Amino acid sequence: MSNFTATSTDIGCQGCTLSATCQRTDGTKVPSSINLDEFIANNDGKLSKQNGGNFSASCDNIRVDSSGRLTCTATKIDGSKVPAAINLNDCIGNFEGELQCS
Repeated sequence: MSNFTATSTDIGCQGCTLSATCQRTDGTKVPSSINLDEFIANNDGKLSKQNGGNFSASCDNIRVDSSGRLTCTATKIDGSKVPAAINLNDCIGNFEGELQCS
């Protein structure tokens, strides 16, 4: 199950680490974080889900808004820089208070 923003607050990003306060099914809220480099890739200026993607090595100005949209400036193969984005709700879920890639 994805759509982590439905049960998470205080969503933020520092470098390639996404953090949030996640609600468990019993209603308690706990902090959680996940390394986005483990499954997001920059493929010639386009962000996509890919195991071991290491997108932050070729992206700057990485931000995640409260809706779960990650934006950055991505470096293409030719060295040019382009804006890029991906909806993290499509691949990250809150599993009993823990952010996980689904």
